[in-house]
Amino acid sequence: MKSLFIESTPYTPKVWLDTETNIFEISGESYSDDTVAFFEPIMEWLQEFLTKNTQPIEFNFCMNYLNTGTSKRFVMIISILEDYYKSSKVWTEVNWFVHTDDADIMTIGEDFQEYFETIPINIKFIRE
Repeated sequence: MKSLFIESTPYTPKVWLDTETNIFEISGESYSDDTVAFFEPIMEWLQEFLTKNTQPIEFNFCMNYLNTGTSKRFVMIISILEDYYKSSKVWTEVNWFVHTDDADIMTIGEDFQEYFETIPINIKFIRE
């Protein structure tokens, strides 16, 4: 399956789902009013990819800003990954990157850690 790359816009994040390395990343800012239209194809791609994957996955979120709609889509993406992790036993981890002075993004990452019980969600600090 081919990698998925979506360039960022002023309202949507960069998406790089690299099937050669199995390192996936969503980064930047997400202000979109229609997060369903933006993220639905990404989630469909991910679900199809996972039906064939047997290698460990690292999924990185490196967000400077995200709205509530984006946060809901991230919950759905992490849910897909957690279901895969539980059923396949293929190592899958989520890394939530945060600037040391960004309390809002930190809180979202901590909320994800509390919500998801099985999949490892690591908070990693970006030093400036």
